[in-house]
Parts: sequence; C-alpha cells; structure tokens
Amino acid sequence: SDITSTTQDLSDFHRTCEAFLAALTLGPSVLVLDGIDELNSTYGMTTQQVKEFTWLPYPLPPQCRIIVTTTKSDLTYKALVNRPDVTDLTVPLLADSPAKSSVMEEHLAEHCKCLDSAQLQRIVECKLSNRPLFLFVLASE
Repeated sequence: SDITSTTQDLSDFHRTCEAFLAALTLGPSVLVLDGIDELNSTYGMTTQQVKEFTWLPYPLPPQCRIIVTTTKSDLTYKALVNRPDVTDLTVPLLADSPAKSSVMEEHLAEHCKCLDSAQLQRIVECKLSNRPLFLFVLASE
C-alpha cells in the first residue's frame, strides 16, 4: 500500500543519512546524489528543510565530498551555492552534432551497443540532445 511504501522511503532516507554520517568517521567519503531537485518531505522534515540541506553537516568535514545534480531553478541549487564549502560546476550543453554523436557513441560502446548512422542522426537532431545526461540515459537503455 501507499503507507508501506512511504514508510519504507522515509526509513531509507534516514538510513542513508545515518550511513553517510557514520562513513565520515571512517575516512574519506564521497556521496553521489543524482536529481536532488526531486527530494521532498520526509518524517519530521518539511520539503523546504530537506531541500535546504538542514540534515547535511555544516561545514562538511574536509575528508568529505558530495557530488549532486540539480536544476538551477530549484531550492536545492540556491541552498547549495550559498554555502562556502560548495563548488558549483555547470555541465555545458553540447552545441555541435559531432560532439553529441561522440558522447552517444562512447556511452553506447560501454554497453557493447551501437546505432546505425540514421538512428544516431535522429537522436542528434532531438531537442534534448544538447544535454549530456539525456544522451547518457538514452545510451544506457
């Protein structure tokens, strides 16, 4: 049911936070969170508190690195760029077809896949093909 699913999600979030904090005591740690703009409320925390990273130690310990993806229009981005312990890197959009094709072919090769030139051209002409993440996800399917 929805209640069981929600309880499991909340438990997973809290366990993830606890595991991360415990890992910090063991040595260098890297946490990768993709799509943090999709975070929402959890038990005892509002969506705003979660997206403002009130659960994240401040400042981050020197042996800790976090890599995240988000959108610039989301509260998660605004909260993170205001922290002095954060470095903001923007992944540039791909402008030309050869670069798009190259990214797509490299990711396809990692999965022992390939496309013919017509299929590749159709993808490169797609409006979202200027986004490296789009190409990566598409190649992974």
